[in-house]
Amino acid sequence: MPTAAEAGLPDFEVSSWQAVMAPAATPATLRERIAGEITAILREPTAAEALEAGGYTVAGGTPAEYGAFQCAEIARWRQVAQAANIILD
Repeated sequence: MPTAAEAGLPDFEVSSWQAVMAPAATPATLRERIAGEITAILREPTAAEALEAGGYTVAGGTPAEYGAFQCAEIARWRQVAQAANIILD
């Protein structure tokens, strides 16, 4: 099976990502605190090294940063689906 580049898609990039989400009604201060705690844990050397050894890229960040990332991912994959004429049943 050819690689994506060999198949004529030199810029093809796919990654998976994980996130922690909370209900929409969660107070912003609590969302920020949870995000800060999780980011701090992810950036602890032992945790970061273990995750990176498993092939992960450690990011973390604020709820606003994640929201922007998620919106960009939705737009990106919507464009892919439309270009490929993928329609949900």
